[in-house]
Amino acid sequence: MFENLRNGWKLGSATRKLIFGDKGLLVYPIIGGIVTFLLALALFVPLVLTISSASSTLIVAVAILFGFLSTFVSVYFLVALLMAFRQYSKTGKKMAMADALSQASHYWMQILEWAVFYTIIITILRAIESRVQGIGGFLIGAIGSVALSLATIFVVPSIIDNKTGPIKSIGSSVKMITKNFGATFGGIIYSDLYALMFIIPGILLFFAGIVVVIATAIFIPGKALIVTAASVPGVALAIVGIVLTVFGVMLNYVTSNTFIFILYEYVNTGRLPKGFTKEMMDNAIRKKKGRILPGGFV
Repeated sequence: MFENLRNGWKLGSATRKLIFGDKGLLVYPIIGGIVTFLLALALFVPLVLTISSASSTLIVAVAILFGFLSTFVSVYFLVALLMAFRQYSKTGKKMAMADALSQASHYWMQILEWAVFYTIIITILRAIESRVQGIGGFLIGAIGSVALSLATIFVVPSIIDNKTGPIKSIGSSVKMITKNFGATFGGIIYSDLYALMFIIPGILLFFAGIVVVIATAIFIPGKALIVTAASVPGVALAIVGIVLTVFGVMLNYVTSNTFIFILYEYVNTGRLPKGFTKEMMDNAIRKKKGRILPGGFV
């Protein structure tokens, strides 16, 4: 087990180094996040303004709609990110975001189908969770969410390579996991741990900044909290903390998804990006039966 994790760790490290060769890849989750935020404003601000007259059915409908739209946006930008990464890893040439988004548009139907399917499954899980009392509902929701996350790890690479619908994409993802990988999660764990090097200090700096601001501000009872010049260092600390945290989350997203994409492509095509060797990949991938050959399953 630990050997597999070490092998996955090596792959995760190589993935990070490759990503830093094209730092533009880190922008995709930022733009996708901004689009999602704007969607949230467009949907929920009017709802909040009319909350007194809004029915519970309308609130649920808006929440489901937002879930669908945010899933579509997330997957669309992820497809664009992986298309850009594929070109860079193969040729060393960077792809403009506009071109990557244009290429992703060729998959809009598969992305739409996946967004609908995923939203339905999540809605069903939440409905079951809300109707089961106590710890049982929580466990059902947690187990269902984890199972769905594990089963769908390779869904987006399957959509890109095969243009498959939700069911076939999940089937391909589950097959990849159950038959091939001993260290798939080693690289993902690496991505998480490396990102925590930015996220944890970021969170600590943010709260330290808040403490400094509170300690140096002037509080007028019944009126307001006035920030003074002495609070500027605290504000700066909080801002730096936010930047570090966002960078860590963004880096984790890009590294883990490109790592998954590299594994998927190697198993199915034998393709290796710059900085990766066949030995590294074969040591990180294990099959229950048979052996791995570039180009697919044996």
